[in-house]
Formats: sequence, C-alpha cells, structure tokens
Amino acid sequence: MTATTFPTKAASTTRSIPAWALPAFVGAVVFVVGALIVDGLPVGVTHDDSMYVVLAKSLATGHGYRWLNLPGAPPATHYPPGYPAVLALLWLMFPAFPASVVAFKLANAAFMGLAAVGVFAYARARFGMNERGAAILALLLTLGIPTLTLGALVMSEPLFLALLIPTLIGAERVIDGEPGRWRELLLLGVIAGALTLIRTQGIALIGATAVVLCTRRRLRDAAVFAAATLAMVMPWQIWVSTHAGVVPAAMSGNYESYGAWLRAGLHDAGPALFVRTALRTTREIAQNLEVLFAVVLPPAVRVAALLPLGILAVIGARPLWRRSPVAALFLGLYFAMVIFWPFPPSRFVWAVWPFVALVPLLGQRELLAWHPSLKSWRAARATMLIAGVLLAVGYSVYNVRGYRRQWWASIPVAMSRNIDP
Repeated sequence: MTATTFPTKAASTTRSIPAWALPAFVGAVVFVVGALIVDGLPVGVTHDDSMYVVLAKSLATGHGYRWLNLPGAPPATHYPPGYPAVLALLWLMFPAFPASVVAFKLANAAFMGLAAVGVFAYARARFGMNERGAAILALLLTLGIPTLTLGALVMSEPLFLALLIPTLIGAERVIDGEPGRWRELLLLGVIAGALTLIRTQGIALIGATAVVLCTRRRLRDAAVFAAATLAMVMPWQIWVSTHAGVVPAAMSGNYESYGAWLRAGLHDAGPALFVRTALRTTREIAQNLEVLFAVVLPPAVRVAALLPLGILAVIGARPLWRRSPVAALFLGLYFAMVIFWPFPPSRFVWAVWPFVALVPLLGQRELLAWHPSLKSWRAARATMLIAGVLLAVGYSVYNVRGYRRQWWASIPVAMSRNIDP
C-alpha cells in the first residue's frame, strides 16, 4: 500500500484563501487610512491643486481645456490633461462645489490603495517575495508620511503612482517575453503615453522602456512601442505648440508650458542654470533624506546618515537592474530630470517614494544573503547591516511622530490660514 498524505489544517486553511484576498486587504487598509485623513479644507493650499480644479471645471462644464480664472479663458498648456480629465469625471458625478473637493481627495485615497496593490504585485513578480512579505512591504512603502502628504491633497501624484507600478510590471513582462508581440507593445505604449499625460515625468518610463528594448537588440519592438507612445503624446504637444504665448509674459511661468519657461531661463542664465540647479536640488534632496531617516540624530550630524544610505542604495541598484531593468533605468532618468529641473525637488521625490525606499531595502536584503569568507568583509557587512537597521529605526520614528502630529495636514492647515479671508 502507498501512504497517502493529507493536508494539515493550516495548509488547507491557507489554500482556501483566494489569491486576491491579501492584496485586496492591503489596498483596503491604505484606502481607509487615506480616507480617514481627508479634510474639508479648500483647494488652493499648494497652488497646483486649485489649478487642477479650475481645469477640471472647464472640462466638466464644456468649455474645453482652458483657464476659466483668467480674462478671456485662454487655452491651458501648463499641465498635461490626464489628471484634470479624471477630476472632470468626478465633477460630473459630484457637481456641488466645493463639497466635491472631498470626493477628489477620496479619489486620491483610492489611487493610493491601488498603488499599494501595485507594490504588492511588483514585489511578488520581480523579486519573488512571499505574500506576507510583499504585503508588509506594500503597507510600509505606501503608508509613510511622504505618500500620505501627497495623497491628502488634490494633486496628480497618487494617480501617477497608481498607474506607474502596473505599467512597470507590464514593461518588464514585455522585456522578458518573446520579440514581435506587437499587441502587447502597442498596449504598453498607449498606457505609457497616458502616464505621461498625467505627469510629464512619465517620459522617463518611455525612454527607459525604449532603451532597454534597444539594448536587447529588439529595435523593431522599440519602434512599435515608440510609435504608440507618440500617437498618445503628440496631440498634447500640438496643442501646446499652437497655443503658445496666449497669456502675458509675466504669467507664463504659472500658465504656459514648462518647455517655454525653461527656454526662457536658459536664455537669461545660460547653461550655468543647470549647474546652479543641480547644486541646489541635490542639497535639498539630501536634507530631505536626512530628516526622513535620521530625525533621531542632532541636526549637525544627520548628514552622516547619508553615507550608509547611499551605500545601501548602490548595493540595491544591482538586484533592481538585474530583475527589473526598466524600473532601474526609469529611476535613473527620473532623478536626472529632478536634479536638473529648476523647481523644489521634494514633491518629485515623494511622488515615487515607494521606489526610493525600496532600493536601500534591496541593498539590505543583498547583504543578508551575502556570506563573505574574509574577516574584513564580514566586519563591513555587519557594520552596514547595523546601519541599515538604524536607518529603518530612524524612518519609523519619523513616521510615528508624523502620525501623532498629523504632518500630512501641516501644509494645508498652514496655507489655508492665508486663503480663508
């Protein structure tokens, strides 16, 4: 007789749980947290949020993509239309403004929940994490103060992140798949183009995907993908180019295209503009990371935390490139844009915060799996592992303080005091 093995009670219970249940739970938790911090404060606290709402109203009321707040309602060319179009759909469903602002903020909470599900799926698909580990990672990376702060405002970052992660998963699958799957390439190109119409920085994903396809000698696939993205993005670029100079020059920085604004800056300051910008943005990014990961240290020595954080990020870049080359190159191109873009960088860093925090975590994971034979390397490994734990403790303390003091509301509350009258 052959022995028959029956599943244990624990094993059968585990199998009875649907595969979608845990990621759905993760998304629901993030949505609930995001919904609980929704406030009734007006839009306009960060300037951009009010601009998005003006454009949403213009679309929802049949005026087209125009600045209704300006004399003559000139065509809008400053922000791509993706996020205002989503708000316009919500406006049609909830037309009672300003009460509808709550619906806009709840939508962002839903987008953050979708982003959390995306992080879960990404960790499982690209790094082979088990379900429990992927769920914990998704919650940690999407419930931090950086993502909550952006999610509490009527801003485009939550929608961008919610679409970015599944697009990256799809891009990696196309890279791993057989050449010549034109339907998949066309779909990926359309989605990547749509991402760029939500936030212009999505162009980094287009560039990353095309470059990786070219490095794999899949030039025809790269051309098909590029053609699809071009078909999506070109109408917006035509709109921008045909409606240039429609507002007075003094208002162009807020209402004209970013390209015209940057060209004007280069005309006045020359290439030195990029050098000065890079020095300033890198300093501001460093200061931001110091606070996030070393808030427990005195301000004078917080900069010391950047060294182990940088080392862990460099170590983590290797498995990221090996297992997710499109994401690795996307981050590289994205941060090149952030560093040389003459604008405060914190918002751009927080827009992709789950990936920013993921890279040093991958570095810590690599060190845990590394067992060197030399005593000196073992000592270096132990030092870096301890440093990684201390950085995690610092980040945890920052978030605990942030939850206690409701830091996600600090910007809206402070700014609303200025616009209440």
